[in-house]
Amino acid sequence: MGETAQRLFLLNAWRETELFSEKEKAVLALTEAMTLITNGHVPDEVYKNAEAHLTPNELAAVIMAVVAINGWNRIAITTRMPLD
Repeated sequence: MGETAQRLFLLNAWRETELFSEKEKAVLALTEAMTLITNGHVPDEVYKNAEAHLTPNELAAVIMAVVAINGWNRIAITTRMPLD
């Protein structure tokens, strides 16, 4: 889909690289905060930064995508679904 291997391999280091735009970094920060929600709520600054870089529809789409992915991950972990 046009994504480079370099960006995929550096995804876990998104804070330390200049390969991601400010908008992408805002999405990644929100995704991380939502995924680690057991550590507390999504920080206001993370949400406000995402809100500043995304349209309301984009923000809703990101939130729903993160919810869906995290839901499926939790189902896979609970059922001990093998990775194929």
